[in-house]
Amino acid sequence: MSLQNATNIEPVLYLEEIDRDYVNWRVYVRYLGNDRYGVYGTRRDENIPTSYKYPYLRMKFLSRSSLSKWISTVLTTKDNRVNLTLLMVNMDAVISDDFVGYDNVNLRVNELVGYDKTYLTHQNIMTYLRLLRDHYAF
Repeated sequence: MSLQNATNIEPVLYLEEIDRDYVNWRVYVRYLGNDRYGVYGTRRDENIPTSYKYPYLRMKFLSRSSLSKWISTVLTTKDNRVNLTLLMVNMDAVISDDFVGYDNVNLRVNELVGYDKTYLTHQNIMTYLRLLRDHYAF
């Protein structure tokens, strides 16, 4: 299904933490309504071979501020940079409610904005989370 024909389109924020030139955390953030956010991600473990399938995580945050605090604490330390992409996702194409489901729709999305190897401040994070919230109503 092309995006032009899709009716269930939502913005999703994709973040990759870059640690010593490799991707550590990869997460998709989605607004769930009532100031709640879903996070679907995976994290590389440097103690295991890169051929190993990374463990997946799925979390729900009950407020924008708690999610922003988690992102600034875990993903955006002072030494690490982040690749950030704001995507429009055809939710009908999401095959499962986990990281794999969101990661597989990369071929069916429009990229609205993207920044590579950038630093995120708390204020930047809050702005992107508000964009997810405010766009959700359309």
